[in-house]
Amino acid sequence: MISVLLVDDEPPLLDITQIFLERDGKMKVTLSESAKDALEKLAVRKFDIIVADYEMPQMTGLDLLKAVKNLGYDIPFIIFTGRGREFVAIEALNLGASFYLQKGGDPKSQFAELRNVIVQAVQKKRAEEEIHLNQMRLQAVIELYQMSDRDGGDLCRYALDRAISLSGSAIGYLAFLNEEETAFRITTWSQSTLDLCRIADRNTEFAVAKTGLWGEPVRTRRPLIINDYAALDRGKKGTPPGHPPLAKYLGVPIIDGSRIVMVVGLGNKSADYTDTDVQQVTLLMGSLWQVLTRKRMENHLTESEKRFRSYFELPLAGIAITSPDMRWLMTNSKLCSMLGYTQSELQALTWADLTPEDDSQREMDQIRKVIAGKQESFTLEKKFRRKDGTWIDVEVSAMPVRKPDGSVDYFVALINDISPLLVTKEQLQVSNDQMLATLEELRATQDSLNDYCHKLEREKQALRRSETRFRTMVETAPSLLFILDREGKIEYASPHAGDFSGYQPDELKEIGIAGIIHQSDAGKVAEEISRAIREGSGFRDVEFVATRKDGTSWFASCSMEPLPDESGTLCGFLAQIMDVTSRKEAEEALRQSEERLRKLVETINDVVFSLDPDGRITYVSPAVTKVLGYLPRELEGRPFTEYLPSRNADSVFQLYSGLKGGERPSFPHRELQVVTQSGEERWCRVSLIPIWTEGEFSGCSGTLTDIHEQWKAREELKNREALLQGILRATPAGIGVIRDRVFVFVNEQICHMTGYSREELVGKSSRIFYPSDEEYQRVLNSYTLREGERAVASVESTWIRKDGSLIDVSISVSPLEEVDWSGPLIFTVTDITEQKRQENALLESELSLRTFINAIPGPSFLLGKGGEIIAANDSFWERYGGGKNHPPGTTFYSLVDRETGEIIRDHVEDALRLGRISRFEMMHDSRSLIFDVSPVRDTQGRFSRVAVFSVDITDQKRAQEMLALYNRKLSLLDRVTRHDAGNLIAAVKSYHDRVKKQTDDPLILTYIHKGERNLQALENVLAFADDYQAVGMRAPAWQDVNAVIRKVAGMHDLKNVTILLDCDNLVVHADPLLEKVFSALIQNAIQHGRKTTRVSFSYQKNDNGIILVCEDDGIGIAPERKEEVFEMGVGENTGFGLFLVREILAMTGFSIRETGEPGRGARFEIAIPAGSFMIGTKDMQTGP
Repeated sequence: MISVLLVDDEPPLLDITQIFLERDGKMKVTLSESAKDALEKLAVRKFDIIVADYEMPQMTGLDLLKAVKNLGYDIPFIIFTGRGREFVAIEALNLGASFYLQKGGDPKSQFAELRNVIVQAVQKKRAEEEIHLNQMRLQAVIELYQMSDRDGGDLCRYALDRAISLSGSAIGYLAFLNEEETAFRITTWSQSTLDLCRIADRNTEFAVAKTGLWGEPVRTRRPLIINDYAALDRGKKGTPPGHPPLAKYLGVPIIDGSRIVMVVGLGNKSADYTDTDVQQVTLLMGSLWQVLTRKRMENHLTESEKRFRSYFELPLAGIAITSPDMRWLMTNSKLCSMLGYTQSELQALTWADLTPEDDSQREMDQIRKVIAGKQESFTLEKKFRRKDGTWIDVEVSAMPVRKPDGSVDYFVALINDISPLLVTKEQLQVSNDQMLATLEELRATQDSLNDYCHKLEREKQALRRSETRFRTMVETAPSLLFILDREGKIEYASPHAGDFSGYQPDELKEIGIAGIIHQSDAGKVAEEISRAIREGSGFRDVEFVATRKDGTSWFASCSMEPLPDESGTLCGFLAQIMDVTSRKEAEEALRQSEERLRKLVETINDVVFSLDPDGRITYVSPAVTKVLGYLPRELEGRPFTEYLPSRNADSVFQLYSGLKGGERPSFPHRELQVVTQSGEERWCRVSLIPIWTEGEFSGCSGTLTDIHEQWKAREELKNREALLQGILRATPAGIGVIRDRVFVFVNEQICHMTGYSREELVGKSSRIFYPSDEEYQRVLNSYTLREGERAVASVESTWIRKDGSLIDVSISVSPLEEVDWSGPLIFTVTDITEQKRQENALLESELSLRTFINAIPGPSFLLGKGGEIIAANDSFWERYGGGKNHPPGTTFYSLVDRETGEIIRDHVEDALRLGRISRFEMMHDSRSLIFDVSPVRDTQGRFSRVAVFSVDITDQKRAQEMLALYNRKLSLLDRVTRHDAGNLIAAVKSYHDRVKKQTDDPLILTYIHKGERNLQALENVLAFADDYQAVGMRAPAWQDVNAVIRKVAGMHDLKNVTILLDCDNLVVHADPLLEKVFSALIQNAIQHGRKTTRVSFSYQKNDNGIILVCEDDGIGIAPERKEEVFEMGVGENTGFGLFLVREILAMTGFSIRETGEPGRGARFEIAIPAGSFMIGTKDMQTGP
């Protein structure tokens, strides 16, 4: 609907025009019979257009047009008059009228033309406003993205100010909602709101349910427009004391996905709020939310990177970064401590400087193979020379980091000290040699100890089986690093994870560390991880068997350390898994060697001894030296209780004394602690056999076996078995076992995840978690179809919790027994609801951005540095073709001709180089286009892309050309009219001269004098018309102010008036008629100042440009006439002088006003904006 204000002093014509315009129902006409009444209506209502008659009493249509413009109303204006005066049309168009229509002719055609002109003018105005709003909003969005490194509060304040500006509001606020949408917090007020607000205690947090009108956008989930707040019911409105007065209100909810995240409140717009305001505010604030969301993500990534950089210095292993020629580039503290050097000392050395010659060649062979791409990495054992000259044995695992061309950029090496392991091997070899040396000596006791050895062998076998089961649960994978969050979920996995496990990093994030652990070891590792997470501690060297994606196994060692942030707060964990397969193989070889010598070891470790009836040692075999450290002769004759701990000596001796009375020993074999020569207490197994001679107790014989290590192993085995029992109970991941689709076991995590207790789930069908039979069957099919396969089945689904809510889950299933999918199945489940929500939010964000881009009416697109098309709206593809599915890398320049492409390429390069918007006009496909090329910063703050917007101004230029043609025709008519009028005036003057010569009649001479005065006034009018016609007809030019004033002053009869100039080097870009401005000001001072003796010209700078001042010392101008002097017809003679001055200055954006004090002279101030003047240059051909 178009609202029209129709102004005419003829009521019948008003009624006819209203009926005709409102006939199709698309216009609403308001009638006014005078210009004064129209201004009053305009002050209280908004109209889309004004249609006014020219000739009206008190104030003409042109006077109304000037009043409307002076009051600041930017409304289309049509002069609709019955008089066909050309100067009226010219002046109307110069004053800013949209159209000039002449009444008369066929009424139907006349009113149809009027209606069409009204529609055309309003549509043009609305299109201009929409383009302007879109450009303002787009510029605001671009600036928001460029300000993304600023504080969030600055971004919110800027966005709110731009929203107020876009909508024309006076006050506003911005609030953020919590995730439940039950409460919101106001974070930002506009400065105007703060200036007006007098509330003593400003609350910032509010419950949605308790808010009034301004909570409606949240409760209804749609925008709220109130254009008459005072008319609302009393129950729906109300503000606290001190709140700024509210006349109009606009509330807009900002929705991200399905959640309201922000609410924007605006108020007191001078006009009514419309859907356009809602659209502009929604798009702008949606962009603000995207910037804030991206800023939070960037901050999170920055913190993650800081944590990751700290991992290098964790003391899990020696870590080094080396160049391809094996120079030390960077080392961690662990490695520096291992080698005894500082990092700077190592950087001055190479690996070869610290490597023995026999290791160096072997190592270089491995390095050359890696550099050549023949192998991905290498692991070897070697020696390094420490700073103190000693040598250490190390295991080195190195992997290259390659450049894009495939060449090696640097190596990352993990270095572990294995010297203790080699020392152990050497000690074992010495022990073996000693055992072989004493073999013959102990052979005599072999038969008596066979039974015991067999029993011991059985115990050892059981121990080895237990140890074997334990080792199969230990998994290691060298060089794998994981970053875990505080709940144990993987946030980061080494990029080369596939080289060790067969899984890519993203797959490992899905399956977790548990996904690569063999099922027999999964519980143990999970318990360690759970304990570390629970206690915020770490652990070292937990070994287990890992499973690759292809089903093959390898040995791994896992260590985990807590990761504190800068404040010391736990933020996650670092887990390191190293491949120790080669070490395990060496241990297995050692174990096999030990097995071959086990019987010998056990034999020589047994001590044979004899006791007399009093418990004194009468004999002890040489093996006692190895077991207890004593020589046999040192023990003979000593009570055996001396070598027992004092706490046990009395009780053991009492048992021994009981044998004298013929009692059966209470322990044929007893484990006791025995004190060695060094004072150490070691566990030994003692076997006693009493000896009776002729019925008398004559002592005992026995054996003593060192079982200290076995005792410790047994105790450790007990602890490990207890550990395994707790793993399934304490693991943070959801783990369960099903048989025949029925739950056999579920851990606490599944109960926590679903809301059920363990008792409610065990023995129940797994169907309980699924929303439909179809979904349940789909999940079953994902692993029941894998019969005969080893792989782990993974599937995503939706579960129903006990309270009825839905969660998204990721399930991994594997058979307990190899490939038997028909038997018990173990599964793990992870809650991925938040992950799904983020994925959906990302899709919504992309859709919003695409909708925003396509809402821009003209071709708009985003280019990379090389002109490649990154994004474009539909208008772009409609104009330039190429299709949305263009090949990647398509450049804009390939879609246009070469000349057009080169022009745009130059402006793109200028915008990126200078970092500012480049605007230019050009022709393309016979259309005139204006291009804005705006540089866009990337996340590092560099200009790496440009946003290009274009507007088609072909129709506007054609209209300008038609107007120029119309002006030329009017100019021709004016020249002909003035020429004919001049001839007639000359003829009349000639008649006057003849009559004056022929008569002396006073009355006739009086009439002739009045006629001559009227002729002179007519000549002045014609002269003004000639001057006014020239206004704006020639292009503005750069003019030296002092030079122009001197020229004008020389053309006047200055009498006793002095011209003072203080405008040196001032050059202005003005209409060529500038000299008429200075001439009129000088003439005004001379004629009307009465006592003027001085006229001075000077200038002064201000924030907007300069003020050029002309002042005299005459009588000045009364306050009530300061504006009147610039009106046409005011003053003596024609009254055109100062009116023409203001018109000439307005052509180039200058303004003039009178600010002098009456009695002290007139003072005219000419405001010249920045860009229209230069100071200190004589070059008048180039702008500033």
